[in-house]
Amino acid sequence: ADLARLAIQVPDVPAKMIALREIFPTANVSRLVSQKPTVLLEESEIVRERAKKLRILLGAEAGIDRAVELNPSFLDVTQVERALGEIRRLMPQQNAAQYLM
Repeated sequence: ADLARLAIQVPDVPAKMIALREIFPTANVSRLVSQKPTVLLEESEIVRERAKKLRILLGAEAGIDRAVELNPSFLDVTQVERALGEIRRLMPQQNAAQYLM
């Protein structure tokens, strides 16, 4: 179903790719989209907000662009928050953000 919706929205693909490049400037956006094509169906502002939250949660220097490129599940901010919470609970002496990255 998602691929059918994506095919219908093909005219939006170039604009969405440009928006993703602006949101994740050092990421290989083609690789990100190949791993999670449904990201093109999401509103760019929502993805931008997720990226902003990730930079706050994990630190601006954490390499968010590369992390999202390699593992698009980082775009699920709730999942990242849960993972950080578990790392802090299980390994309180560790820097949870560094450990996750």
